[in-house]
Amino acid sequence: MLYDPSFGCTGGSCYRGCDNGSQPLFLGLGRCCGSGILCLGSSSTTGVGASDTERLSYPVQLEQYLQGRLGFPVEVINHGNSGAFFYQLALMLDGLLARLNPDLVIIYFGNNMDQRGLREHYNKMFKIVREAPYIETDLELWVAMRLKYPSEAAIKAFLFLCRSSLFRLAIKLVRYVQDDLLSPQIKYMAAGGLYIDPRTPHDITETCKRRGVKLLLIPELVRTAVEKRQAYLDGKADQIPKVFQYTGIFRDLAAKNRGKGIYYANLMGQFTPEKARTMLMDNCHMNDQGYSWLARQIASVVQDLDLSPRRRSGEGR
Repeated sequence: MLYDPSFGCTGGSCYRGCDNGSQPLFLGLGRCCGSGILCLGSSSTTGVGASDTERLSYPVQLEQYLQGRLGFPVEVINHGNSGAFFYQLALMLDGLLARLNPDLVIIYFGNNMDQRGLREHYNKMFKIVREAPYIETDLELWVAMRLKYPSEAAIKAFLFLCRSSLFRLAIKLVRYVQDDLLSPQIKYMAAGGLYIDPRTPHDITETCKRRGVKLLLIPELVRTAVEKRQAYLDGKADQIPKVFQYTGIFRDLAAKNRGKGIYYANLMGQFTPEKARTMLMDNCHMNDQGYSWLARQIASVVQDLDLSPRRRSGEGR
């Protein structure tokens, strides 16, 4: 999905309290005693399905639930990217941690999985755009990552259109030629080209450990998974949706890294089929009631973590 200015700051990189996704609020945490939480994911993190994504996405409500309950200020940043695949998020994580310096990263992910055979493509794209001076915001970085051709000239031309007064017209034109210009994400989803790549959550885990940032892994709540929960419990592998594999991968990563700041939470037990029917708009996007429930569940998990703010560079100056 391309960024559409009508979405406010929720069409790509979304920072709470900003107008265009370009000014991360974490930059001020080095001068306070607060704690920062970075929520990274796809459209279910952005808040697709809520009547007001800027007020009702789970990261926004998570901050509201945590304020006053941890004994220190807390700031939660929503970096949900609609349509994201797991490896795309993994590529961007290290830069986000270096710049935002959060205390905790929450990964709520599952339905989008990864794209078979495109790992090398995204490596090439990211090598071009990660330190490009012509990339002005995280939003532009995210849009550039979705282009099909790993060419600096193509990226510059596309960003020029995005910044022009003809942006809305450019978006409409791009939708007509999407098969030729953008990476084939929709084709992969329609053709069953999505799969679980265990290297991706492992990469994310190692990045957080190297940066000294705590990580909370939460498998995304998906309607098909909820409906097949009993098959999962009964071990009927032929009936289990692929997304269930993240449950085991996340759990094993947390167990392997016990005591190293890697945590796992499975909300499937509390998310009954009845809740799925009333709280899910579709297979993975919640409604207002659902995002409120999700935020409360995650807040309960976060409260049990040792989230004491780390000393940051510049603090006390």
